[in-house]
Amino acid sequence: MVSDFLTRFKFIFILLILLSSCETYVTERKTVTLSGKYVISKVRIQSADQNTSSDSNYLTMDIVETVMPYPFDSFMVDNFFLHFDYSQVMINLEGVQAGGRDLWEIGPYRYWILNSTPYYSGDLQFTYEYTKGNQLHKPTLTFTIEDDGLEHLQLKSKGIWPSKEFGEQVIITFFLTRLGP
Repeated sequence: MVSDFLTRFKFIFILLILLSSCETYVTERKTVTLSGKYVISKVRIQSADQNTSSDSNYLTMDIVETVMPYPFDSFMVDNFFLHFDYSQVMINLEGVQAGGRDLWEIGPYRYWILNSTPYYSGDLQFTYEYTKGNQLHKPTLTFTIEDDGLEHLQLKSKGIWPSKEFGEQVIITFFLTRLGP
């Protein structure tokens, strides 16, 4: 009788330990926080087809020439700024007013974060306007948010074909460093 009681007690004790030690794992949702002023501190241009051309990295003071629309077509690394508000983007810092307010060449324009999941930060998409040669252009850019850290942001283009549908696909990655609010 005592041994029967001890076996039941052991069984219940082991069952309680097994049931109470189960831990529920919660997936932390990635929340994109783009707010702030950024400078493009590095650019990587690579071919989607690895056999076509070699990758190119551009660092401080390098002039980058891409096939993207203006003003991303030609700029100097560490001298090209973007500002993300909670829902707006401003591009290409032109200067600062006497009161300390930044003057932007393009913007503000709305941006959207698309396809965000717990494991994927999402895609950044925005449409902006600029005038070149008396013609109004309205490009829409879409970037994959590869990394959204406290003081940096990494955006990769979804792919660009310099010769329209003919030729190689080029992928451009922008490494941005946060400068302030």
